[in-house]
Amino acid sequence: MRGALFWLATVQSAYFVLTGVWPLVHMRSFLAVTGPKHDLWLVKTVGVLVTVVGLAIGMAAYRRNVSPEIMLLAAGSAAALGVADVVYVLRRVISKIYLLDAVAEMILVVAWLLSSRPPVPRWEPERPPAPISKAVAPGATAAAAGPRGTVEWAPRARRDRLCRSSAPRSKRVPSTPADSIGRGDRSCCC
Repeated sequence: MRGALFWLATVQSAYFVLTGVWPLVHMRSFLAVTGPKHDLWLVKTVGVLVTVVGLAIGMAAYRRNVSPEIMLLAAGSAAALGVADVVYVLRRVISKIYLLDAVAEMILVVAWLLSSRPPVPRWEPERPPAPISKAVAPGATAAAAGPRGTVEWAPRARRDRLCRSSAPRSKRVPSTPADSIGRGDRSCCC
């Protein structure tokens, strides 16, 4: 896992757990900073959900296994909370302090988008192709050479087609004395 994903997941996990647990632990200080709320049960419910999301992201960071699903959870939850902050501040349902949270959430979303992009490959000049060897092993034909210059023995049927003689195999005679060197008792030029 890339280091950026680990640190991004760790930061978001800490932020989500702290902001999610805060209204559960000390509602009075939470309301003093964020303004009065009518439905405290809703504040606590959102706090529990944000805490659970933060713990899931934190567990993935701890295990160094930030999968695409965790990335979607992290970026999606940050985007949803940020949009909700902006919409409800504009409707004057919640106080303007939530715009700070919206900025933090959007920074997280942008960071996840940037970190999820595949790395740009480095440009490297093209290398010339490897030279093909012209050498042919004893007992092989040039036609049996592979694409990289390696020589392979041709199958019997192909060898028979490549042979200079159309006589039966038992009556073939090498075309030059060098053709029979190193091939045992074979009497074919192939």
